[in-house]
Amino acid sequence: MSCSCSPKQPGVYMLSIDGDQVGMLGVEQAFQEVLALGTEDEEALAGELLARLKKRNYIPDGALDKYRAALLREYKEFAARAKKDQKVDRKGVPEGQMEIKILGTGCAKCQALEKAVREVVSEMGVAAEISEVRDINEIARTGVLLTPGLMINGRVKSAGKVLGKSEIKKYIEQEM
Repeated sequence: MSCSCSPKQPGVYMLSIDGDQVGMLGVEQAFQEVLALGTEDEEALAGELLARLKKRNYIPDGALDKYRAALLREYKEFAARAKKDQKVDRKGVPEGQMEIKILGTGCAKCQALEKAVREVVSEMGVAAEISEVRDINEIARTGVLLTPGLMINGRVKSAGKVLGKSEIKKYIEQEM
């Protein structure tokens, strides 16, 4: 029996829940369907997302609130990107959208940096593609020797420490 939660499996969306990566099917389709509803009520959005995704994915009852929060966070980023002009640059990132990478193995400090980055991006209303780079060889190619590292639009901004929100905001503003 094959596992459908491989990050290399097409159509699998990796969702960060409490620092763990959970693969889900049909997330982008659900985001598009919910976006088309035109509602901005967060409770209604979360309910619609969960209802659609429970049809194709197992979501434990005891973790509904965590899934609701993670899906809502990801949906907001999706909706912000959808509102922007979707011209794509040569890297495949929509024009006007930042590419932010958290470089690290997934340790507590890496998770803390990712959480802070997501909060700052949300607070600033910036369209950003946020991803984690956990492959040691790929991290080494960036020149980062200490993790966690922060890379914005291909430029290493920090290595070896968890940045405060004001520092993250400063780096994002530099790239705007």
